[in-house]
Amino acid sequence: MASISWPVLLFILVSAQVYTTSATTGGHDNLTAALECLPDQAASLLRLKQSFSFDYATTTTLLPWEGGTDCCRWEGVGCDTATGLVNALNLSNHGLYSYGIDQALFNLTSIRLLDLSMNDFGGSELPAAGFDRLSSLAYLDLSSSGFSGQIPISVAKITSLVSSDLSNQYVYENDGIMRNHLLVWEPNFQTLVRNLSNMRELYLDGVNISSSAQEWSSALAEHIPRLRVLSLNESFFSWIGDLKNLIFLTLSHGDFSRTTNFWIGNLTNLEELIILNSFFSGPIPTEIGNLKNLMVLTLDNCSLSGSIPVWIADLKQLSYVDLSYNNLSDSYKNTFAPSYKNAILDCIVKGLDPKFDITEIAKP
Repeated sequence: MASISWPVLLFILVSAQVYTTSATTGGHDNLTAALECLPDQAASLLRLKQSFSFDYATTTTLLPWEGGTDCCRWEGVGCDTATGLVNALNLSNHGLYSYGIDQALFNLTSIRLLDLSMNDFGGSELPAAGFDRLSSLAYLDLSSSGFSGQIPISVAKITSLVSSDLSNQYVYENDGIMRNHLLVWEPNFQTLVRNLSNMRELYLDGVNISSSAQEWSSALAEHIPRLRVLSLNESFFSWIGDLKNLIFLTLSHGDFSRTTNFWIGNLTNLEELIILNSFFSGPIPTEIGNLKNLMVLTLDNCSLSGSIPVWIADLKQLSYVDLSYNNLSDSYKNTFAPSYKNAILDCIVKGLDPKFDITEIAKP
């Protein structure tokens, strides 16, 4: 599951005017004029609760979710203080189990923040209809909750989305093989994103987008031009060079050994680049030297060979590097910038110390 960035969270909370049980502690006098939860909102939440079983390993039972009490003070629930409408529901990692999302959820049409991550929906499919009713939703997190099948087109109708995390864990099937279950390829990726121009963060870890080929990258560039954060770990991507406004990118399990023109050099606004468990079969790509705004660089377990290039020292904003678990040599010692301790770099090359911070070891 990805954590929501502070700018996006601030935008959502300010827009939503959320208050929850924890927010009312010690400040009851300030909320005496706030409306209590509306009866229809409480009824929908109670119906949603009835659709859940609770993991035997947790004592969570969604207290005090009981009829006749103010649902705006229930665990994980936030309300607009002026209207009494529920506008936030955060049930992340509550040990919930269900065979699907109950339609009662979609009666909460004023909701701005929805987080059902790290629960267990038993391999069920996302509802084909219902998400389109959540027309104010800005933050959606359904990650690591065991959903399967296709991402429904109703998600594409939530034009207010700012951050969406549909990342999915792999699931062991009856034959003992671990497979990805969440797909994105029908009707097509362009249809899925063409109305999501407000999106700033998109997490699709473990979502199979392979059949969309390069079309998904151009669709993101065309329809979500202000996308800043993209995570595609284990997503079977093939091209991403169109997304020139990204500032954060994380990828894994890619094969770049046959790429003649490494696309990463196009993403000149990148500040953080994380590539894990991928295959380059060669030296560190020189195109990374184009990323003058780069502050964090991770190329971990990427089958890199050769020496650490001198041009890394020309990335003046760079403050954190991880080049561990590759096949890099120590031939850089006579040419690399003298401001870096060779002993520390030896640790990176050999994988003895997976990470280091340049700001801690650089000397004039």
